[in-house]
Amino acid sequence: MLGLEEVKIIENQVTEANIHYSHLRDDLVDHICCDVEHMMKDGYKFSDAYEKVRERIGYRGLKKIQDDTFYLIDKTYRTMKKLMKTTGLIAPALLGIGSLFKIFHWPGAGILLVLGFFVLCFLFLPTSIYILYKETKSKKNVFTYLSGFMAALLYSLGVLFKVMHFPFGTELLFAGIFTSALLFLPALFITKLKGASKSTEKSAIAIGMVALIILLIGFVFKIMHWPGASALLFFGNVFVFVIAIPFYGISLMKNKKQISGQFIFLIIASSWLVISMNLISVKTSRTLGKNYYNLYESLSKNNSDLLTSNTTFYNTDTLANTKEIHKATTEIIESIEAIKKTLLRMDNPQNPYLEDISIKSIEFLKHPFDRELVFKSMIGEKNDGIAFDLQNKLKAYTNTIGKYTQSASGSDLLNTLATEFKSSDWPTAKFNRTLFHSINYLSMVQQKILLFESNAQMESKIMAKNSIKKPQNQNS
Repeated sequence: MLGLEEVKIIENQVTEANIHYSHLRDDLVDHICCDVEHMMKDGYKFSDAYEKVRERIGYRGLKKIQDDTFYLIDKTYRTMKKLMKTTGLIAPALLGIGSLFKIFHWPGAGILLVLGFFVLCFLFLPTSIYILYKETKSKKNVFTYLSGFMAALLYSLGVLFKVMHFPFGTELLFAGIFTSALLFLPALFITKLKGASKSTEKSAIAIGMVALIILLIGFVFKIMHWPGASALLFFGNVFVFVIAIPFYGISLMKNKKQISGQFIFLIIASSWLVISMNLISVKTSRTLGKNYYNLYESLSKNNSDLLTSNTTFYNTDTLANTKEIHKATTEIIESIEAIKKTLLRMDNPQNPYLEDISIKSIEFLKHPFDRELVFKSMIGEKNDGIAFDLQNKLKAYTNTIGKYTQSASGSDLLNTLATEFKSSDWPTAKFNRTLFHSINYLSMVQQKILLFESNAQMESKIMAKNSIKKPQNQNS
C-alpha cells in the first residue's frame, strides 16, 4: 500500500504533465498507483517501480492520453484538430511548390504562394492556437499564444508581400520581428522561467531570452543599416553560443539522467535560427553594397561622358553664354568632387585611389554603411557641416545660370534643380544617410548639373543659328 507522500509524488507528476481534465487526472493517478503497487508486491522499491511505470508510459504519454480523450468526447476539438493537421500538410506543400515555380519563373507561382500563405496564416495558425489552448487550459498562456500568433501572422504576411512585391512588405516584416522580440519571446521565457525548478536552468533561460531579443533587433538594424547593428549581433551571438546554450546544456545534464529529443531539437533549432540570421544579414549587406557599387559605376561613367562632351563643346564654341555656364558648372562640379574626396579620406586615409575618385576608390571603403562619419562632416553637431556650405554654392550656381536660361525647357530644368536645393532641411534630409548613399547622391547632383549644362549648350547653339538666319532673311 502506498503512503500519502508517495501518492503525492504521483499526483505532482500528473499535474506537471498539464492534465487539466479533472476526471481523467484522478483516473490516471489511480491507474499509476495500482501499477506501482503491483510491482512493489514483486519486490521492487517504490522509486524503482515508479521509474519503470514512467518508462512504460513513455515521453508525453500522459499528455497523449488526454489528447486522445478530448478527441473522442469533444466534437469541436476533433474538427479543429483535423483541420490543423490537414492545413499543416497543405500549407508547406503549396509554399514549397510555389517557391519552386517562382525560382524557375513558371506560371502560377504567385497563385500557389498566395494560397499557401493564406492556408498558413488564416487556417493553420488559428486552429493551432485553439488546440494549444484547449490542451493546456491555461489562461496564463493566452497572451503567449496570441502574441506568438500575431508575430507569426505579421512575419508570414511580410514575406508574402515582399516576394509578391506588394506594398508594405517591409513594414509587415518588421512588425512581425518586433512583435516577436518585444511581446512573444518575453512572454514565452517568463512561462519557461516559472516552470524551471533549478536556479541554473532559470539563469540559462533568462540569458537565452535576452540573447534572442538582442539578435532579432540586431538583425533588423543590420538589414536597415542602422548604427549599432554590429554590436547587437556580436553580443547576441556571444550570449547564445558562448553562455546560454552551454549553460543550459550543463544544467540539464546535471539534473536529468536522460537527454530528451526536445533538448536536441532546441540546440539544432536555435543554432539554425541564429546562423541563418547571421548569413542573411551578411548576404543583405553584400547585395546592397553591390547595388550601391553598380550605381556608382554607372553614375561615374555617365558623368565622365557628359563632362567630356560639355568640355569639347566649350572648346569649339565662342559664345559668351557658353563660357559663363561652363565656368560656373566646372566650379560647382569641382566643389562636389572635393567633398567626395573628403568623405573617402575620413573613411580610409590609406585609400590609394583618393585623387581620381574612380570606381576602385569605392572598393577600398572601410565603413560603407557608416552614418556617423557622414553626419559629422556633412551636417555637424551645430549644423555647421560641409553640406550647408554646398547648399549655398548650389543656390548661387542656379541664380547665376538663371541669367543665361531663356527657353521654357531650360527654365523648367533649372527650376527643378533650384527647388531641390532651396529647402532649409536639404542638408539634414539628404545627408543623414550612409557613406555609400551620400557619395552616390553627390554623384547624382553632379549628373543633374552636367545635364543642365549640356541642355544649355544646345540651346545656345540653336539660338546662335537663329540669330544668323534672321539678318539673312531681312536682307533677302
